[in-house]
Amino acid sequence: MVQAVEDLLPRPSSHRRIVQLLSKLGDLDSVCVKLQSEELTLADVRLLFDAVVVKYPVTASYLKADASIMHSPVFERAVVKVQGDRRLQADEEAAVEPFLVVQPSSARPTKQVDFATATLRQAKKARHASAQ
Repeated sequence: MVQAVEDLLPRPSSHRRIVQLLSKLGDLDSVCVKLQSEELTLADVRLLFDAVVVKYPVTASYLKADASIMHSPVFERAVVKVQGDRRLQADEEAAVEPFLVVQPSSARPTKQVDFATATLRQAKKARHASAQ
Protein backbone atom coordinates (compact mmCIF):
# COMPACT_ATOMS: atom_id res chain seq x y z
CA MET A 1 0.00 0.00 0.00
CA VAL A 2 1.03 3.53 -0.50
CA GLN A 3 2.57 5.02 2.63
CA ALA A 4 0.30 8.11 2.54
CA VAL A 5 -2.82 5.93 2.57
CA GLU A 6 -1.48 3.72 5.37
CA ASP A 7 -0.98 6.79 7.52
CA LEU A 8 -4.68 7.66 7.12
CA LEU A 9 -6.03 4.20 7.99
CA PRO A 10 -6.79 3.58 11.66
CA ARG A 11 -5.00 0.81 13.49
CA PRO A 12 -6.98 -2.41 14.00
CA SER A 13 -7.70 -1.61 17.66
CA SER A 14 -8.90 1.88 16.72
CA HIS A 15 -11.02 0.43 13.93
CA ARG A 16 -12.76 -1.94 16.38
CA ARG A 17 -13.54 1.00 18.69
CA ILE A 18 -14.91 3.01 15.78
CA VAL A 19 -17.18 0.11 14.76
CA GLN A 20 -18.45 -0.19 18.36
CA LEU A 21 -19.12 3.54 18.54
CA LEU A 22 -21.00 3.46 15.23
CA SER A 23 -23.23 0.73 16.64
CA LYS A 24 -23.99 2.85 19.71
CA LEU A 25 -24.60 5.92 17.57
CA GLY A 26 -27.02 3.86 15.47
CA ASP A 27 -29.00 3.00 18.62
CA LEU A 28 -29.12 6.62 19.74
CA ASP A 29 -29.95 7.85 16.24
CA SER A 30 -32.95 5.51 16.09
CA VAL A 31 -34.20 7.05 19.34
CA CYS A 32 -33.65 10.58 18.00
CA VAL A 33 -35.59 9.76 14.84
CA LYS A 34 -38.43 8.19 16.84
CA LEU A 35 -38.60 11.29 19.08
CA GLN A 36 -39.47 13.34 16.00
CA SER A 37 -42.60 11.29 15.33
CA GLU A 38 -45.86 13.18 15.78
CA GLU A 39 -47.62 10.06 17.08
CA LEU A 40 -45.22 9.63 20.01
CA THR A 41 -46.70 10.14 23.47
CA LEU A 42 -44.90 11.20 26.62
CA ALA A 43 -45.34 7.62 27.86
CA ASP A 44 -43.48 6.40 24.75
CA VAL A 45 -40.73 8.95 25.32
CA ARG A 46 -40.32 7.82 28.93
CA LEU A 47 -40.09 4.19 27.76
CA LEU A 48 -37.39 5.08 25.21
CA PHE A 49 -35.43 7.18 27.70
CA ASP A 50 -35.55 4.42 30.32
CA ALA A 51 -34.25 1.90 27.75
CA VAL A 52 -31.41 4.25 26.78
CA VAL A 53 -30.47 4.70 30.45
CA VAL A 54 -30.36 0.91 30.95
CA LYS A 55 -28.16 0.39 27.89
CA TYR A 56 -26.06 3.54 28.34
CA PRO A 57 -25.94 4.41 32.08
CA VAL A 58 -23.85 7.53 31.44
CA THR A 59 -27.05 9.19 30.13
CA ALA A 60 -28.89 8.73 33.44
CA SER A 61 -28.18 12.21 34.77
CA TYR A 62 -30.00 13.62 31.74
CA LEU A 63 -32.70 11.08 30.91
CA LYS A 64 -33.91 9.54 34.18
CA ALA A 65 -37.42 10.45 35.29
CA ASP A 66 -36.00 12.24 38.33
CA ALA A 67 -33.05 13.91 36.57
CA SER A 68 -32.08 17.30 37.96
CA ILE A 69 -32.77 18.95 34.59
CA MET A 70 -36.42 17.83 34.76
CA HIS A 71 -38.67 20.85 35.34
CA SER A 72 -41.56 18.93 36.91
CA PRO A 73 -41.03 15.21 37.52
CA VAL A 74 -44.44 14.92 39.20
CA PHE A 75 -46.18 16.38 36.15
CA GLU A 76 -44.34 14.04 33.79
CA ARG A 77 -45.20 11.02 35.96
CA ALA A 78 -48.84 12.10 35.99
CA VAL A 79 -49.06 12.51 32.21
CA VAL A 80 -47.39 9.14 31.64
CA LYS A 81 -49.88 7.52 34.03
CA VAL A 82 -52.86 9.24 32.38
CA GLN A 83 -51.71 8.04 28.96
CA GLY A 84 -51.32 4.52 30.36
CA ASP A 85 -54.72 4.59 32.15
CA ARG A 86 -53.05 4.10 35.52
CA ARG A 87 -54.16 5.47 38.89
CA LEU A 88 -52.69 8.83 39.96
CA GLN A 89 -51.40 9.75 43.40
CA ALA A 90 -52.64 12.95 45.07
CA ASP A 91 -49.62 15.06 44.08
CA GLU A 92 -49.89 13.84 40.49
CA GLU A 93 -53.61 14.68 40.38
CA ALA A 94 -52.81 18.19 41.59
CA ALA A 95 -50.15 18.59 38.89
CA VAL A 96 -52.53 17.80 36.02
CA GLU A 97 -55.72 19.24 37.53
CA PRO A 98 -55.46 22.55 35.60
CA PHE A 99 -55.72 20.52 32.38
CA LEU A 100 -58.85 18.63 33.39
CA VAL A 101 -61.53 18.81 30.73
CA VAL A 102 -65.03 18.63 32.15
CA GLN A 103 -67.35 16.74 29.85
CA PRO A 104 -70.74 18.37 29.31
CA SER A 105 -73.65 16.47 30.80
CA SER A 106 -75.11 13.95 28.43
CA ALA A 107 -78.67 14.82 29.50
CA ARG A 108 -79.08 17.46 26.81
CA PRO A 109 -76.53 17.56 24.03
CA THR A 110 -75.92 21.09 22.83
CA LYS A 111 -76.08 21.60 19.11
CA GLN A 112 -73.66 24.18 17.82
CA VAL A 113 -75.51 26.90 15.95
CA ASP A 114 -73.98 29.00 13.24
CA PHE A 115 -73.81 32.79 13.45
CA ALA A 116 -76.72 33.48 11.10
CA THR A 117 -79.11 31.12 12.90
CA ALA A 118 -78.17 32.55 16.30
CA THR A 119 -78.74 36.12 15.04
CA LEU A 120 -82.16 35.26 13.61
CA ARG A 121 -83.21 33.50 16.82
CA GLN A 122 -82.19 36.47 18.96
CA ALA A 123 -84.10 38.86 16.71
CA LYS A 124 -87.18 36.61 16.81
CA LYS A 125 -87.04 36.47 20.63
CA ALA A 126 -86.74 40.26 20.78
CA ARG A 127 -89.77 40.71 18.46
CA HIS A 128 -91.89 38.30 20.50
CA ALA A 129 -90.89 39.99 23.75
CA SER A 130 -91.79 43.47 22.43
CA ALA A 131 -95.09 42.24 20.91
CA GLN A 132 -96.37 41.08 24.28
